[in-house]
Amino acid sequence: MPSSREPSAALRPLVVTIAFWLWCGGAVLLILFGLLYLTMSTETIHEAGGEHADALTVLVRGWGAISLAVGAAIAFMVRRVRDGDSRLRRTLAMLSVVFGVIQILASFFGLVPQLVFPISLLLFVAPLLVYRPRAADWFAW
Repeated sequence: MPSSREPSAALRPLVVTIAFWLWCGGAVLLILFGLLYLTMSTETIHEAGGEHADALTVLVRGWGAISLAVGAAIAFMVRRVRDGDSRLRRTLAMLSVVFGVIQILASFFGLVPQLVFPISLLLFVAPLLVYRPRAADWFAW
């Protein structure tokens, strides 16, 4: 049973619900891309890598593991943020923004495909929504 200190789900602002679904979508995409990178065949990576194929293999597998871990962390935290945990709201917002920036930089330098840009967009918009004035008031309750 919720305590009188916890914010009510009935009073939850719409922006918090939208941010929740954006984070869920981002987490699912990160997990899927992470699994894709981890299970990509070595031959495919070697064809794309040329003389640096071994280094590219390590990079692709490492990026897959990191994407999978970040996606799982977001998926783990997002429900508690939707339920009003302001501490995890800060943590999740920082994780989203930092990983989104890293992902855009990696895409800019050609380390990951530019297909990941929409994921970064989801990871940037969700924290903005949970820090809107109405949502901030709800989290402060």
